Amino acid sequence: MGKYRIVIAGAGRIGSGFAWHDLEYTHAGSVNALKDRVELVGFIEPNEERSDAAQILWKVPVYPDCKSGFDALQPDIVIIATQPGQQEYVLNHCVSRVKGALVEKPYMAGKYDFPIQTNYLRRADPEHQRIAAECYVRTIHVWAKNDLHTWPHFMDLARWWEVNEVQYNIIDGPCSYRAEGKNLDRHFDNGGINPAECMNGMLANLLDAIEGKAELWSPPY
Repeated sequence: MGKYRIVIAGAGRIGSGFAWHDLEYTHAGSVNALKDRVELVGFIEPNEERSDAAQILWKVPVYPDCKSGFDALQPDIVIIATQPGQQEYVLNHCVSRVKGALVEKPYMAGKYDFPIQTNYLRRADPEHQRIAAECYVRTIHVWAKNDLHTWPHFMDLARWWEVNEVQYNIIDGPCSYRAEGKNLDRHFDNGGINPAECMNGMLANLLDAIEGKAELWSPPY
């Protein structure tokens, strides 16, 4: 099997590293980390400044809309790093085109006939996987921002671990949390994860799910 062709919809900070210092902690960086299995063939980005930056940085074409981009690039997988309200627009252009998708949190679109991995990074962290397998978590105490790109991490952990309570304390600063339960009472500074490593793991898991080797770690439903 050849490499999967990947298109990233959204060439902002998390998609391509626009105005961002850590290129490994981007979706383009995760594609590069798995270059033995995938290749980045282009971006979809209507904003001219972000489009120009992505072309220079990643040396791939950028198209202003999904129709022209998907027609030209013929992706196998799409990574959607747009705002939540644009997810459905992108996914509707993927129907009958792609084998799977990885979508940034929170997931706001409907159901589709191909695997969709939702990018909840903490579910991909090996320590959190160990806790899910070995421990019962009763309560999660969270100190974090209350925004569309932070709270889904902890809501996903709560659903995954089947906790009884989430105590969310809003702060303006780095997130941390304490997981409390049977055989466990731990504090995780700054979320307790390596984001780049977890993003690589999410993409690798999606590839394994497409190939029938694994279940999705974080399906949208």
